[in-house]
Amino acid sequence: MNTKQGWNQHWGSPATVKRLKTINTAYPEVVRSLLDLTNEKSNCIELGCGSGTYAIELLANNRKCIASDFSEDALELAKIKGRELYGFDVPTKLVDIYNIPYPENTFDLVFSDGVIEHLDIAKVLKEMERVLKPNGWMVAKVPSGGLLYQLVYYFMSPIENRPYEAWFSKKEWKGKVAECNYKNISISSCGSVFVGLANRLQKKKNFIKYIPTLGRIYFLINAQKK
Repeated sequence: MNTKQGWNQHWGSPATVKRLKTINTAYPEVVRSLLDLTNEKSNCIELGCGSGTYAIELLANNRKCIASDFSEDALELAKIKGRELYGFDVPTKLVDIYNIPYPENTFDLVFSDGVIEHLDIAKVLKEMERVLKPNGWMVAKVPSGGLLYQLVYYFMSPIENRPYEAWFSKKEWKGKVAECNYKNISISSCGSVFVGLANRLQKKKNFIKYIPTLGRIYFLINAQKK
């Protein structure tokens, strides 16, 4: 499923649309981080948005955000989800992440979830840095590659047909980001497996704060353009 055709088939399949159009599986701590780094005037973009998970949450919290992907069907699903969940239109843009069609210094925040670990990491980080304003923020959610993550990954792989992805330690990720003209780099653990399961099973999120946050299987990278 590395090809555009494969992702279109995935995001455009009736089963995927039915499953995701009325539920958003955003992790609360990731949303909080994105909100803390932005304000209502911030210009944001989610790259490789899939069904638009975090772009929709930013829009719902009065942020300006574009949901972008190289799959037309992903963008259509993001639009459907925005209307179904919040009754608004999601701004979308067809984007090749290696050649983001915006000039330098455009965005205050560039975010990706589960994207850069599948690609040429240095090339993507440099392109994200290019379109950021000075002191703008790059935020990326990536796999930890730890034992618990691997158990979840290999359990889900036959179901999701996931492509290869790179796994690195926090120290290794920090080094890769530092090489691409970023400063103030911080990496935290996020994505409790319990919260993730609850997100998938329930549409109402009021109870999420009561779910144990044990078993964090992702890293959240925050880094500022120099």
